[in-house]
Amino acid sequence: MESIEDVLKIRVINTSPDCILVTSGATHGLQLIALGLLEEGSTVFLNTPSYLYSRHASQSAGIHLRGVSMDEKGMIPFEICNIRNYQNRAAIYSIPSFHNPTGIVMPSFRRNSILEM
Repeated sequence: MESIEDVLKIRVINTSPDCILVTSGATHGLQLIALGLLEEGSTVFLNTPSYLYSRHASQSAGIHLRGVSMDEKGMIPFEICNIRNYQNRAAIYSIPSFHNPTGIVMPSFRRNSILEM
């Protein structure tokens, strides 16, 4: 953990070994987020297509997955705002760099639009 801490400090991310959690992969990390941070019944918005639809990590924690369309620049931010009848909007899961499975790299203005939401 201390070597991870050293790498993060080089990138100006101040943390301690007590705040670092190493997982066996992205799915494991997402499952821990679903179980530890999100309330049961929450909705996670994710790109369509997404490899997460084939995973049960979120669903086993009572989290609903809701697809958001993509264009050649990635996730379309205004679609999230236009989705009706979803309560407990809790999280957005997106892969902005080299999206799996499309390979799209989301430009910074699109990333910022999503962050502003």
